Formats: sequence, C-alpha cells, structure tokens
Amino acid sequence: MATLKKRADQSWSLREIPESYLQVRECRSGDEWIRPIPPRAKLNLARLVKAWIKDEWAGEAHLDGKMMPGLEGDFYATIKTDRRPPDSCIVWASGGFYIKSI
Repeated sequence: MATLKKRADQSWSLREIPESYLQVRECRSGDEWIRPIPPRAKLNLARLVKAWIKDEWAGEAHLDGKMMPGLEGDFYATIKTDRRPPDSCIVWASGGFYIKSI
C-alpha cells in the first residue's frame, strides 16, 4: 500500500488526499504520513497503526504498549474519512502511541 510522506516544512496537495486514510504525525519533528484505507477495511485505529508500523519499519519495530486515545506519544495517528484535509479536526478516531524497535 502506497504511503505518502511529507516533512514538517511541506504542505499536502488536496489532489494527494484519498477518500479515507490513516494520518500519522511524528510529534517531535512534525513529519507526517498518509496511508489510504481501502473502501471495505474496518476503521480500527490500532490495527491500521500496527500495519503502518510493520510496513514503514520493514518488520523491525512494533507498537510499544497500547494506543492512547486523546494523548500524544512519540507519534499521533488519526483516521480521516470523507476526503477531509489533513489539517481538519474532524476525525473518526485518534490517539498517540510509541514504537519499539525489535
């Protein structure tokens, strides 16, 4: 699955935004990733984050602990639907998390 990434000093083009997607932000750097969510996929934040970690770190890391709804960790993830832009505060689900290397 193609994941888009941008640095904190870049902005998203609305043409890049899929209908529904997982948005992950690294809290310290401000870097962001957008990963499209297939139309029939369940909107389960923890499951989508685990798949994102597996792909981005090539199986060399995993979710450290549980997702923390409403709190930031080293990373913060949101599920956005209805082609809402990345800066929208309207989300399906959100939460912070940490990653641990294997």
